[in-house]
Amino acid sequence: MKAARLHTPGSPLQIDEIPTPTIGENDVLVEVKYAGLNGGDIHFIDEQYELSQKVDTHSRHFPITISHEGAGIVAEVGKNPRKDLKVGDRVAIHPHISCGFCYFCRTDNETVCENKAVIGFVNPWQPKTTFGKWAAEYYKDGTAANYIRMPSQNVYKIPDNLPFDQAAKLDILGTAYRACKFAKVRPGDTVVVNAATGGSGVPALMLAELFGASKIIAVARNKDRIGRIAKLLGSDIIEGIGSDENITQRIMEITRGRGADSLIDYIPRGGGKSFVQSAYGVRQVGRIVLVGSPGAEEVSISYRWIMVRGVEIVGTRAHSGYEYDELLNLCDRNTIDLSKLVTHRFSLDKINDALRVMKSREGDPIWVVCSP
Repeated sequence: MKAARLHTPGSPLQIDEIPTPTIGENDVLVEVKYAGLNGGDIHFIDEQYELSQKVDTHSRHFPITISHEGAGIVAEVGKNPRKDLKVGDRVAIHPHISCGFCYFCRTDNETVCENKAVIGFVNPWQPKTTFGKWAAEYYKDGTAANYIRMPSQNVYKIPDNLPFDQAAKLDILGTAYRACKFAKVRPGDTVVVNAATGGSGVPALMLAELFGASKIIAVARNKDRIGRIAKLLGSDIIEGIGSDENITQRIMEITRGRGADSLIDYIPRGGGKSFVQSAYGVRQVGRIVLVGSPGAEEVSISYRWIMVRGVEIVGTRAHSGYEYDELLNLCDRNTIDLSKLVTHRFSLDKINDALRVMKSREGDPIWVVCSP
């Protein structure tokens, strides 16, 4: 089968012919129809060398098939699948493989599983158990291939009205969905989204409105792009602030001095200033949700300001399995329209072109997918 593989960190991907994966008794083999690409893939490809110097076992994982987002059709089912799955089922991939037995999994916090593995990545953390080390290697390859091997519990049936190219992006949608839940967005709220025009920020804009926000303040480096995205989404409640403006002052002006109810922050590298200024625009007993780049720099914010104003700050990443189910229910009822977000489609052979478009933002990409 064909697979887009990273052989050397920092180098272009290579399209290799490799064997189709064999599956275990609890696994399924999925024929990939679309693989999603996002900023995490770019960070991994461009910056993994830096991580590989910190964890000397990383080199044994290369080459690796990239992409942790995808959707397709079940092609084979193991002898003992943990879900009611059959050949021919239309499915989406949940890329975060948790152990199910550590303290965090047993307390309904699977997103911070101690033994977590993520397909399409060399994990920058070291699993603590034999299972974790095994899973990080056995399930290392991602969705940018004709086929992928997955644990059956990480495969979710998708409704017939959800196209594969949209289903391939459910993982990044789930991250935004969880962020809105952590921000406790309620009808009538004013929500700030920092780094609002990227592939993660745009679905947060859409979902915040779905949750009932009456005003969404989008902060981004390119203010003109905010306007184009608001028009694309058909939203008249999004107001843009450029990251070169006085963000705190503008938020206070928009909210008539009260401040925003919550901030969902997708801070990129080099975006510390926009985070701090956005945070100081949050009202008393408001909420700040951090869900941005793991490579972002350290930032400084006043301890006294947080304490006196009673501001709640919480970090989150990814999403849980039951949140995946919730999103699929919304898609099944046509509550959310994802068709506007998939802006660029490439063949697998052109995956390096896809990554270039994402980096340069040529043609205003939001969600980019590849078809094997």
